[in-house]
Amino acid sequence: MKKLLSLAVALCLAVALCSCGSKKPSIPVVDGAFSCTPQELIDGLNQAVEQADSSVIYSVGAYPGSGEELQVASTSLTLTLNETSAGNLSKIHLYWYSGDNSENVITSAGCYSGYMLNQLAPDSAKDLSNSIGQIVSSGEGSTEQTVGNVKITFATTSTGANRLDITPTK
Repeated sequence: MKKLLSLAVALCLAVALCSCGSKKPSIPVVDGAFSCTPQELIDGLNQAVEQADSSVIYSVGAYPGSGEELQVASTSLTLTLNETSAGNLSKIHLYWYSGDNSENVITSAGCYSGYMLNQLAPDSAKDLSNSIGQIVSSGEGSTEQTVGNVKITFATTSTGANRLDITPTK
């Protein structure tokens, strides 16, 4: 229950913090990639962490390189970003393990997920966050949705392994 509550609160907080009047993606898809670099996404995540003003949300480190795993909290919370040859963001993979009920990991993952959903698919961010919350509360499951030019896949297992993949559609 604590796991679900932390994730739900973090997702709602991130969606609320990032809400804006426009429903256009802040980071649109251009030529089959997101219109930002991986480091720019990380900078945005860190700004969301600062705005949340929470001592339990981890800030994200420097971008290690395309396809390389960035360990935010050991192997319990990782972020892998891929980029095109032009340097634009082409894939996001967020993994977190919630089986040990670490409030920091779960809340951080919720904050990152909410921020990314709101930046990449603002029209559907609230519905996607609710869908993820329902899957987490059921203990396991998955969802895959395409919103505009963005494909979003989320899955969780009964052991506490969670993954969120976000890719632009071509």
